[in-house]
Amino acid sequence: MLFGLLLLATATFAASEAEYKKLVKSWTLNPDGSQEFNYKMELAIYTHTAMNSTYGESFIVYNPDYQTLTINESYTKQKGGNIIKTPDNAFVEVLPRNAANAPAYNQLKEMVVVHTGLELGATIYLDYTIKTKAGYLPQIDINEDLQQSSPVKSCEISISIPESKTLSYKIANRNEKASQSSSNGQKVYKWRFSNIPAASRMIDSYHMDRQCIAANTYPSSKEMAETIYSQFEQKKTMPLVTMAEAITEKAANDKDKVVAIYQYIKGNYEMIPLSINETGYKIRPAEEVINSAYGTPAELANIMQGLLRAANIKANTLACFPDKSAEGYGLNKSIIFVETEADGNKYILATDDATTAALKTFRQYYSALNLENGTISEAKPMKLDLTFDANISADKDGKFNANVKASVPEYYLDIEDKKIKSFAGNDIKSCKTNGDLAEMEYSKNISTEKAGNYIILSLPDCGTGNYLSMLALQGGKSNRLITLPGMINESYSYSVSSPANATVSSKSANKEITNSVGSVKINIKAENGKVNVSRSITISNPKIEAKDYSKFTELIRAWENQNYNSVIFEVKE
Repeated sequence: MLFGLLLLATATFAASEAEYKKLVKSWTLNPDGSQEFNYKMELAIYTHTAMNSTYGESFIVYNPDYQTLTINESYTKQKGGNIIKTPDNAFVEVLPRNAANAPAYNQLKEMVVVHTGLELGATIYLDYTIKTKAGYLPQIDINEDLQQSSPVKSCEISISIPESKTLSYKIANRNEKASQSSSNGQKVYKWRFSNIPAASRMIDSYHMDRQCIAANTYPSSKEMAETIYSQFEQKKTMPLVTMAEAITEKAANDKDKVVAIYQYIKGNYEMIPLSINETGYKIRPAEEVINSAYGTPAELANIMQGLLRAANIKANTLACFPDKSAEGYGLNKSIIFVETEADGNKYILATDDATTAALKTFRQYYSALNLENGTISEAKPMKLDLTFDANISADKDGKFNANVKASVPEYYLDIEDKKIKSFAGNDIKSCKTNGDLAEMEYSKNISTEKAGNYIILSLPDCGTGNYLSMLALQGGKSNRLITLPGMINESYSYSVSSPANATVSSKSANKEITNSVGSVKINIKAENGKVNVSRSITISNPKIEAKDYSKFTELIRAWENQNYNSVIFEVKE
């Protein structure tokens, strides 16, 4: 059931196309509130792809109304030692792509640095500084990936803050410690990293294993939340009430109201993918966003929360961090979403389907900051137990139908019922919640295949196994952590009756695999014109280390084996 949510795209490269010889990033918060960011890069080019595509340009986004960009150095050192300085016409200032359809943010600029004189073996040098006026950025607020698209030989990170400030920070998936010094009323934190591997090109679970540094100087989580939430619409204004009434006019219950508002936001507003940092930690008033028909994730969350509350639906906006603990994380690069409750069930809503699905699936790995009250909730495991019982029989025309009773995780309680309908169809007889589980009954037509005198019936399930075929792309190997949505404990039972004109061809079987990752148990018993099948899979640890990948694959391939998840009948002549 849960494997289908993980998309793994394998991209293994025999050699790196480039290497960061040196990478230096430093942030300074001055006593008057102004800030300074300095970036230095030395990047060696090894392939034509790196030279002509991947690293041919550098991009720097800033706001000239509050920030000053200075290019300190930009040149290419060719393999033979020649220095090619970047000419003036190779600095091109454009509108950032993410702000192209947002007139309110057209003041943002993106400096495109076109690197010239490139050849195989050349090294790109770039050094620039962004100075920010006091009042534009509220605090030091960093969420910076240490890994780049190519390996990093040497990386230095430094943060300088006034002595009166406190720095909260976290290094994720690295063990290096900070050195600390003081000078001229400033505290300086410095980290040195060596031999950082390239970021994985596999897509999975919001990169829970990413190496990054998070740091901020907010005095408290409440003051951090207030930075953005003070700009939210916190009252039931008449325009929002009127809008909510119109949107939910045909809603029969609270859930229908939530669905209507969610679909309205998605269908009528363009989401502008600018981060809170890129907008100077500012959002536009609700009325302005409504009239413009576009908004940043934070702006649309404000509208969504306002409409839900105007419809008398409980709703809160949260900032989410991809870590079990919120320590060190600020608002920069956080995921903004709305948590709501309708008819006894809780739902997570973002401004796009992909983010909503990811948040729901991997909520157990995320901590969250409630923007209204500043409280932090740590990540907690989801309950992912599943039971599935199906009685399958054929009608007089030989068409098979399954009557199913299932208890599925709360994870499946998607606000638009897309997940439930993906395996239950529209023929749900009943569905009620019981704690973290949804208990349902439904009927489903079962498709079959014919091969000569044989009928092959594939056993229905809740989506388990969709991910399994992708594992073959890995070749039985993995060099990185794989993160599953949670511990998996699924149990299926089937009673399949043969049609009137056929006999059971399937043979009885018993298969059991148990290892340190989990277990698979399959029992097939064929007798007296019936086939009874029981299948169960348990994955005891949702984080599959590289060393355990072969054991994980062993379980999954057994689970996917068509010999154990189908029933065969022979048609009588």
